[in-house]
Amino acid sequence: MLFETKDVGQYRVFSFSEDIDARSDISHLLLTIEEDIKRGVSCFAVEFSARSYLYSKTLAVLVRCMNTVRDAGGRLAVVSENKKLLEAIEMFHLDTMLPVCCSLDELPEC
Repeated sequence: MLFETKDVGQYRVFSFSEDIDARSDISHLLLTIEEDIKRGVSCFAVEFSARSYLYSKTLAVLVRCMNTVRDAGGRLAVVSENKKLLEAIEMFHLDTMLPVCCSLDELPEC
């Protein structure tokens, strides 16, 4: 699963170029975040496409990323226009632990 990396304000943003589905493996995202933390990056955002959905495997990686970033004193945010994806995050109460935004313009100060 490929993603594009870009810096937006204080955030390192990982934008997935493909839709996330039940077959998707985003585990390399965690490795990339761990490497960026070693380089001094502390604020991250994961941007999902409008047709992506978070299945259990994807949610598990997202939670591991969130914990890794939090343990390093940083912040992880999720960005997506997909209301069903955002509802899944809310259903698992992840929105209480990480900012959830509909666009990159909504990212909070880090």
